[in-house]
Amino acid sequence: MKALFLASLMLFALWVENPLMEKFQAKEEVSIDNRISHDLYLAGSSIKINAPVEGDVMAAGGTVMISDSIERDLVLAGGELIIEGAIGEDLLVMGGNVTIQQSIMGDLIVMGGNVSIDESVSIGQDLIVMAGQVRSEANVSGNILARGGTLYLGGACKKMLDVQGGNIDINGTVRGEAKLASETISIGNEAKFYSNVYYWAEDAEHVDFGPSLMNGVQAQYDVGLELSEEAFWTSSPWSWIPLMLVYFGSVLLLIFLMHMLLPKVMEKSGNILLAETARSFGYGVLYYIGAPLAIILLMMTVIGIPLGLFSLFLYIFSVLFSLTLSAVIIAYLIKEHYHYAWRRAMLIAVSFVIFILLRALSLIPFLGFVIVGLIVGAAVGALILSFFPGKQTSLTPSV
Repeated sequence: MKALFLASLMLFALWVENPLMEKFQAKEEVSIDNRISHDLYLAGSSIKINAPVEGDVMAAGGTVMISDSIERDLVLAGGELIIEGAIGEDLLVMGGNVTIQQSIMGDLIVMGGNVSIDESVSIGQDLIVMAGQVRSEANVSGNILARGGTLYLGGACKKMLDVQGGNIDINGTVRGEAKLASETISIGNEAKFYSNVYYWAEDAEHVDFGPSLMNGVQAQYDVGLELSEEAFWTSSPWSWIPLMLVYFGSVLLLIFLMHMLLPKVMEKSGNILLAETARSFGYGVLYYIGAPLAIILLMMTVIGIPLGLFSLFLYIFSVLFSLTLSAVIIAYLIKEHYHYAWRRAMLIAVSFVIFILLRALSLIPFLGFVIVGLIVGAAVGALILSFFPGKQTSLTPSV
């Protein structure tokens, strides 16, 4: 399945340094109004693509509107995402509210709070969707894997249907085998199953497939689906696919935003880490130990509560994303130490590779955790020092 390699394709695209093959834009409002013949990497509070793009597109923003066609892959992250243009290859979407109104030639992988896929949409390969609420009327040529709180599936599925949720409503055509597991299952008047159905529901006695079972196929109650529903995240062969794509896709987007929005800060932090490694580590240790104590003291006074809450948010953010921050800072350190003439695309790619190496190292029991802790402490300390006024930091490593 081509979507399995989507993150790798995006990473490979970032390695290409030819300016004819890529274009970065990061500002408050981004609007693409003329045909683009290369890849696009966009960041902003509002992003609008109103003209065709012949390459890949990766975008992160508060509101993202795709009004014209994307000939290759599209990766989106944001709060409000609306796709009104056709997608030539795969589409990976992560957002609060996601609306899809045009066809996708490859796979569609979508995660969000509320997901709506119109009846005009056709999907050339598989549909994988995870959300609080899902309403899909799409015609899917491949398999459908859906996980959510409330799921409505109309349209058609030409291969396997695998659905788990709090409430499931099926009102479309399913050609392949169907597996349904939910608290409640509703079968609509337009539902048609052309292969066997296996289901589990808390209200199983009220599930009525009626005339939806075509050509003598059967619907069988399968108690095993209750177990697979509870153990989905560890037992299903499908489970790791969307999770890994979301995880690494989110990391890549975060690295992209750090390089686009804070390049000077990250570069200065890398220089400080190279020149003053020991001092950086000391400040990092002081930060991780001292900041919680300072936050507690602030929270003990009425006047200090707002500042304490804000400081707590920043501290939690720094802990959660410390590995990503460290990877970006180390990429700048390497660039400075070896005097590489890396452009932004290469820096993003190197940062991502460093993140993967740090994550793998952290999985080594004890020793790996200690080493990564030392690296992260020094990198975060360098970031803190970058905000301190003072003399220009020497780029010669301290002895």
